[in-house]
Amino acid sequence: MHVLSVREAMGGPWAGNVPGWLILFVPTTVLVVLQETTIGASGWAAALVLAVLEHLAAGLLVFAVVWALRRRWRVIPIGLVFAMWVGVGVVRGLVWSAWHAWVLHTEADVGYRVLVWVAISLVWSPLFTYTLAQLDHRRTLLGELTAVRLLRATERARVDQSARERREHLIATVQSTIGPVISELHRSLTTIAPRLTRSSVTAMAKRVSSVAYDTSRLVAARGPEHQAQVSYIQRAPISAALDFPPDRPLLASALAGVAMLPLVVPDTLRVQGFGFALRTILAISVMVLLLALSLAVLRFTRIRFGRPSLVALLLAFLIPGAAGSVVIALTPGWPPISEMLSLLILLPVGSAIAGANVATAVGLAHSNEDLAQRVEAIRLEIDQLVVLADESDLAARVQLEELLHGPVYGRLSACVMALNFHAEELASGDDSRSESITSTVLEYLDAASRDLDALSINRQ
Repeated sequence: MHVLSVREAMGGPWAGNVPGWLILFVPTTVLVVLQETTIGASGWAAALVLAVLEHLAAGLLVFAVVWALRRRWRVIPIGLVFAMWVGVGVVRGLVWSAWHAWVLHTEADVGYRVLVWVAISLVWSPLFTYTLAQLDHRRTLLGELTAVRLLRATERARVDQSARERREHLIATVQSTIGPVISELHRSLTTIAPRLTRSSVTAMAKRVSSVAYDTSRLVAARGPEHQAQVSYIQRAPISAALDFPPDRPLLASALAGVAMLPLVVPDTLRVQGFGFALRTILAISVMVLLLALSLAVLRFTRIRFGRPSLVALLLAFLIPGAAGSVVIALTPGWPPISEMLSLLILLPVGSAIAGANVATAVGLAHSNEDLAQRVEAIRLEIDQLVVLADESDLAARVQLEELLHGPVYGRLSACVMALNFHAEELASGDDSRSESITSTVLEYLDAASRDLDALSINRQ
């Protein structure tokens, strides 16, 4: 299993599909509602309707574009994917402007709103897409890891099998396959002995020859033909895919801060002014520092004590944003808290969504790379085990072939020669030796059967 590249993550199945669209409905709707109420453009109910309309319009655009591009590319070029996300921002901005102009009868502000939504889309769309793609890829990787471990255990069992056990297995295979056929040939020849004809003798010779060939084929000392392959991969559940230690907390928190900027700063700058926008940036900076600390603590506890609880995870991602809200709320000289309530809610909720997504994306990228290397290492180990097992199997086949060559092969071959010779005699009208030939062939078959049984006794 290869490492998922950025192009495959961005332009693969999660570039635009129904499950991804449904998954993103809740976080994007929450962010839109909080953003809309933060600037005081509309109430909660109207903001919720607007968020739903924006999500529907964006989804229609994405599905149409992806459907058209998939007709040519399995993995859509990343430039076209980003162009699609620009289109998503444009559509959301136009829907926002139309809603405000036609429904709320306020200033549409089309150019500004389109630019803001393009910035938000170019930041958040790659984040969500990459996270979902890596999560999906990890589920497959974990399933493959389980499958190759089982396959490795099977191949180790083959290698650990002793030479005696291999011979016993081969002998049992030959006996169970060839023994009943020889007995059936014995019964058939006994039945048709009083009325032998050239065709019946020829047919019997062919059947005996086929038995001899099958016996030789079963134990033939041939080259390695065994191929260890994973027959089925069961993808791991999402809960298992999310069980990994956070990685690179400073990078993850910084990216989460970048994701928060277009969501909060443009509207606070436009509505409240430059000073308030600086205070918002300060709050985001506090959020970034505390988020880095939270991720570092989560990484330590995950490695040292195991998977943290859901409550611990929620607190780890909510507290940094809540601290940013406290910074805004405690700074004097600005609008009362009642007028900034939506912003004070947006910061912890937005930081939780951004932090969780960025931390998941960064952690998954590193963990998946490590997981892919582990899968590949096990596959290489399996290949080595296959070679060792095939060499031991070949040695056992050579030994058994030597044991069978004289007793069983010789007697079956003698049966074939006697029957073919008698078939020629019958063709010339001479059936005087039918009884003696039948008796001889039956003795050979009995002897071959005894030789097969004797293999169980002389396995040493």
